[in-house]
Amino acid sequence: MTPFPAPEVRYVADVISPYAVLSLLFPIVLIAGVGGLIIWRMRRRQELLRQRAAQVASVGWYPAPPNPWLAQIAANLFREGEPGETYAGVYQGRGLCVLDYTYVTSNGKTQQTHTVNLVALTLPVALPPLTVMHESGLRRMLRGRDLELENQQFNDQFRVECVDDRYASAVMHPRMMECVLFNPGLEWQIAGNAFVSWSVDGFAVPDVLGRLDAMTRLIDLIPPFVLRDYGQPMFS
Repeated sequence: MTPFPAPEVRYVADVISPYAVLSLLFPIVLIAGVGGLIIWRMRRRQELLRQRAAQVASVGWYPAPPNPWLAQIAANLFREGEPGETYAGVYQGRGLCVLDYTYVTSNGKTQQTHTVNLVALTLPVALPPLTVMHESGLRRMLRGRDLELENQQFNDQFRVECVDDRYASAVMHPRMMECVLFNPGLEWQIAGNAFVSWSVDGFAVPDVLGRLDAMTRLIDLIPPFVLRDYGQPMFS
């Protein structure tokens, strides 16, 4: 009697190829890596916020509820978004407010979250709105005319937006323009009884202190007759 051949035994290692193993492991490793990166970024952000809170406390500022009025200025400058951490305090005798603000843009397929920060110092009176921004070809096309002043270097680098040319010319006198050119990174706006500047990313205390110094010098250059003739008193 002819014996039947023994059945062939194939082990799992022979059945599953190394490529199949890699294809199974790759998504797991990728997910673990992305998860680890997210956790690291969250912890890093929390640590940075703790460090910033300590710096804020060291200069005497304190947490405050988000300022709706300042958040609306941010929305007008950028787009509707969400106010973040807010701090208030005093700088050289003027009330201040510092605000983080986030908003989202979309191209129809993907979304991107942007973070900016605003710093506001109080003025002694409420003044008509005036905005000083960096000039660019795109802004010139989209936003139209701005005030042309006698300093061409200033006109090339900045644009002044204001509905009242006489008032804007009074504010933007030669010494004011020189001070703006000396602080070329600063964009700012007079909004009621506040002098507001803004910058990208969440605020950093050393940067804010530098901006506050520049903002104070600009406020001090607003002529007294502008405060008298155009200002409206603020009532508490």
